[in-house]
Amino acid sequence: MSESIFNTQIIAIDKNAELHYIDIKEFDKKMVDFINESFVSICRGHKNKTSIEIIKKVAHGYFLGKDERGRNGTTAEFFMHLYLRSINYRQECMFLNMEDASPKKGFDGFYSRDNEEWILDSKSGNARSENVSHSDKISEAYKSLKKQLNGEAKNDPWQNAYQHANSKDVDSKETILSILQSFSDDFVLKKYHSPESFNIIPAATVFLNGDWEDYDVNDIHKKVLKLIPKFSYKKLMIICCTKKSLDLFMDFLGVPKREDSNEQQAKSPVNKRK
Repeated sequence: MSESIFNTQIIAIDKNAELHYIDIKEFDKKMVDFINESFVSICRGHKNKTSIEIIKKVAHGYFLGKDERGRNGTTAEFFMHLYLRSINYRQECMFLNMEDASPKKGFDGFYSRDNEEWILDSKSGNARSENVSHSDKISEAYKSLKKQLNGEAKNDPWQNAYQHANSKDVDSKETILSILQSFSDDFVLKKYHSPESFNIIPAATVFLNGDWEDYDVNDIHKKVLKLIPKFSYKKLMIICCTKKSLDLFMDFLGVPKREDSNEQQAKSPVNKRK
């Protein structure tokens, strides 16, 4: 499905690691249809019966009060859920928190496929910033995952993941719930873990400013390869995404541009750190 919805290149790094590169230039009909088909289940769980109009209104309210950085990060995370869904990963969490309209806390995503579990951390930035590149954001995402797993993070990410998976709308299997509860117990007992025991998905999204520019995927691959010796993992999926503009998703939700911030369509020089 990913080939027909997303423009994707997949490069093998080793027998347990892959790089997925995605570019999103526009929302064509296939993309819009897939977003509409997936929107409620991504936001509130596979079995949630709320209408898409209501969930879009909830998301609209959240984005309305956020600055550009907040909108970037949340949009990037949503499209990671969408992409993973398109390649048959089952989302074992809700994009939106149960208690409010904000994105979930803890891990950015917890997934299953073929009896394996995967953990996502998503980072993003705007191309006009000098320090933003796909490889830098991948490194940042990996460090964030490592901190959550090894106890440097104060909050228990496993318990949050359990609460989401245990929702009847998410409908996770008992085996998933048992795994999450066991790791949450470990966290409480200060029995922490390293990434080498887990299948992990560090993800990076770079937003352009309305004018498309092709990134050299081979160059991104070379920079990612330099990071790998610093990473530990059981299995690894690195996702690098380039998105033409934040406005694509904001327009889909009907969220107006903020007048007090630099907008994506601003004609700023494109960052050359790729």
